[in-house]
Amino acid sequence: MTKTIKLHHEGNWTAVPNRLIEDSRLSWKAKGIYSYLASRPDGWEVREMDLERRSNDGRTSLRAGIKELEETGWLTRKQEREGGRFTHTSFTLHRSPSTVNPTTEKPSTENDPYSNTEESKTETNNTEAREGFVREGLHWLTVYPERSDAHHEGPSLKAYIAAREAGATEQQLLDAASNYRHWAKKNDKNGTQYIYIPANFLNTHWKEWVDRKPLPDVIVAADGTRYLR
Repeated sequence: MTKTIKLHHEGNWTAVPNRLIEDSRLSWKAKGIYSYLASRPDGWEVREMDLERRSNDGRTSLRAGIKELEETGWLTRKQEREGGRFTHTSFTLHRSPSTVNPTTEKPSTENDPYSNTEESKTETNNTEAREGFVREGLHWLTVYPERSDAHHEGPSLKAYIAAREAGATEQQLLDAASNYRHWAKKNDKNGTQYIYIPANFLNTHWKEWVDRKPLPDVIVAADGTRYLR
């Protein structure tokens, strides 16, 4: 049975070349990535983590789609340098396939962020590791007991990354937070000012809570207020 599609234009549309839509060399995934990038303003900062969050494809699929666009000439990518180090990647979308096809002309490793040089691999690995730590840190904060006053997420994530890079495992930090949360609930401390600030806990106290539940030092102020050191 033949099906027809009717579109009701209500604004906020992005125009993409018909030639791209009809390019049988491209997967629908690649065409979707092109359409999304085309909807962004000039000079927009491309963040891989942001692109991942906007679909359920995953990083491997995302990179494969970008590679399709690059290999067929619909997109060119240039790794910018400053002071001898990679700083950012610039993408250029084309309204028709570029005449330079990366599949027939070997790209210079100077401009290829996925080249096999040790520098690019190390930088990519470090970036991916830190991105993974950020995701872990956000989950860790959901396990950590609540405080009565709001904490700043940035310092907490920075402290989490520092702890991981110093050798702490994800499981150790989760166990420490879980044990501390259990103690806080048992002693009616959860949701009060007596809970350690998350960054302070990660910087100084988490090792105390991995395997045991010691009672933290309690200081009594002149006005009688009790709080944790």
